[in-house]
Amino acid sequence: EGLSLSLSLAGSLLRWLVIFALWRGLREVFRRAGHPPKTRPAGALVIWYTLLIPLGLLNARGWLIGLPLLAVWALILYSLRSLAHALDEAGYAVEGAPVRLSSGGIAALWGGVACLALAAGVLLAFFYRWPLEVSRAAAQPSAAARSISARLVQLGYPEELLAHLTDGELAAMEGALSVQLSQPDGILIPRGGNRPNHWYVQVRLPGDRYACLHHIVWESAEDRYPQYGVEVAPYLHDAGGRVRASVPGGRLLWTEGGAEWEAPLTPQTTVPGIGYRISGARCPVYELQFSLPGEGHHLRAYVMWTVDLSRVEEAFNLNMASTFLYQISPLNYPFHTPSSLIQEGGDPYRRVYRAFQYWPEIKFVPEDAS
Repeated sequence: EGLSLSLSLAGSLLRWLVIFALWRGLREVFRRAGHPPKTRPAGALVIWYTLLIPLGLLNARGWLIGLPLLAVWALILYSLRSLAHALDEAGYAVEGAPVRLSSGGIAALWGGVACLALAAGVLLAFFYRWPLEVSRAAAQPSAAARSISARLVQLGYPEELLAHLTDGELAAMEGALSVQLSQPDGILIPRGGNRPNHWYVQVRLPGDRYACLHHIVWESAEDRYPQYGVEVAPYLHDAGGRVRASVPGGRLLWTEGGAEWEAPLTPQTTVPGIGYRISGARCPVYELQFSLPGEGHHLRAYVMWTVDLSRVEEAFNLNMASTFLYQISPLNYPFHTPSSLIQEGGDPYRRVYRAFQYWPEIKFVPEDAS
């Protein structure tokens, strides 16, 4: 990977040097002929390529970046035709190719570039964040919810994470039999780098059911990026169609102005499980996409789903997947979802995105067999 990046950078710098040498050479031609240099088109090409190299290193992709660059490149190439007349005045015989674009067409092209630049600015200013359905968070849990929470704490569920949940979500874990807590470190990309803290929790419930939760806690309110996504595959094999799972859901929580606020996290897209097939099973995959609030602190989020294994009669390991993704630069528009990032390889986006993937597992034994 390092060698490939170095070779690409070396090739880009070599092309830049060729264009720079062309510009400087043209200036020298005019100077020796005693004419003022008329090399603005070539200078514009040098500037264009100077901007292109860092955009490539930042892996800025998408039509919002590509179309304006392509339009400006076309205009620069068209403007280079003026060099033929300037060189002819300097005593050089240059025959230009026939021009097929009228002055009106040039004006329309410049107008299109201006409209694209304006659209890019508007999109980056107003539409690079997901909207939040903000409301006040519930002040205190009910007595029944506190009783269930106390039982879960006894089983090993961290109390500070339980404080994220609603009364209804706690009620869904009534009668909990065991709690398994892990703080995974499975990383898709990159190896290292800043990220929020993650906890994965499995709660075994009566009737061969499980509640599964992915908690995310930001240590610093300064670490805010444009967009985030969580992708959940509740199961990667369905034991002959006998595994059932709920649709994941959760909340984003934060403190602002001395009050607690919340925004729901609901699945934006359901994809058919490409890349998550084991033993021919076609598992559901759910994506929840969101942005952090502009103000506030004590940021935390969670996603919860349940798995019903009551129809499974034999012991087996149920694999799942939970992927967390965030975009560290607004230059890549539109936003990549976790699925699209994984399917396209993930690694080329390491300078624009950070993605962390976990593979939790339920080692299931039916209640009547345990």
